[in-house]
Amino acid sequence: MSLRKIINNKTRSLRVKTGYNTKNNKNIYKRRLKQIIISIILVLMVIFIKKLDTNITKTAIELVDKTINYDMEITKVKEFTLKYTKKIIDVPKKGISVFNEDSNKEGFIIPVTGEIYKSFGKVPKSNGVEIFNKGVDIIPNRNEVLAISEGVVIEKGKDLVYGNYVKIRHGNIEAYYGGMNAIYVEIGDKVESGEKIGSINNINKTKFHFEIWEGGSPVNPMKKIEFLHDVVLT
Repeated sequence: MSLRKIINNKTRSLRVKTGYNTKNNKNIYKRRLKQIIISIILVLMVIFIKKLDTNITKTAIELVDKTINYDMEITKVKEFTLKYTKKIIDVPKKGISVFNEDSNKEGFIIPVTGEIYKSFGKVPKSNGVEIFNKGVDIIPNRNEVLAISEGVVIEKGKDLVYGNYVKIRHGNIEAYYGGMNAIYVEIGDKVESGEKIGSINNINKTKFHFEIWEGGSPVNPMKKIEFLHDVVLT
């Protein structure tokens, strides 16, 4: 037997033992490339739909999970895709704000975050009677109550309707913060913008009442602080 035949036989034997197969390896590479491309497309889709409704994004991630499990083996590509997309759509409830923190109309910051329970103005009752809400009622989802801007505390007390409250003069307007369990400022105190002036213990249950007065009359807080209209409940 010639030297060339011996070498060829040894090479074929080695390929069989090691499982080497050029055609099979090409198929593996193609399949992995397909997995990567699909994963990238899925990530881009989730990033896009993240800006839509939260329920839609949750449905999308379930679809992503099913698609990957159906079409692919358990690979690092799948683990990376699932981990990344789940981080993207993980939108906690505290992210829903009554006020838009990025675009306040007159430089005021939000006093609390949560959901609006009653908006400013006339509120119809079940007996046909209307009452006038001088501010907005909010179901907060955080404990802290913050001063909307720098100012001076001019009044502090307890209201029969709204409970513990404090009034602060912020330049040419006055703000009423009501429904707090604890108040950390006293009459005459100067407060800074964003300073913690009180707290709410029973978040998601207690109603926080917020008013803005200008020229001796209540004005719609919506006109002073930008907020999300789609969370108004009543």
